[in-house]
Amino acid sequence: MLSIQPGQHGSTFGGNPLACKVATAALQVLEEEHLADNATRMGDLLRKELRGLPEDIILQVRGKGLLNAVVVAPGEIAPLAFKNWSYVYRTLEHRSLFILSTSVAESGLWRRTDESHYAHR
Repeated sequence: MLSIQPGQHGSTFGGNPLACKVATAALQVLEEEHLADNATRMGDLLRKELRGLPEDIILQVRGKGLLNAVVVAPGEIAPLAFKNWSYVYRTLEHRSLFILSTSVAESGLWRRTDESHYAHR
């Protein structure tokens, strides 16, 4: 069994065996569970649903996979959007960036878009 000796684990470019094993395992999960494919599918569905919201509320939707940005119209609706979307991270005064897990199921995606419809009523 490989053991790390004192002084062998402190180099940025030292090829830390534990970090390499963890990275390899993470990549294996990404491949085996098709997480990138799921992120692409769910992101496409999410953007399609968000683009169906009223244009006077949602000015723009853009993104790739499950990393998305929504430009919310200034006015009284913007604070409601931020209050009701627990997965929205405010990045600029009237812009939002939100990130969903790559393993999100379609049912979870629709629950979130239903919340966004509710937030705008």
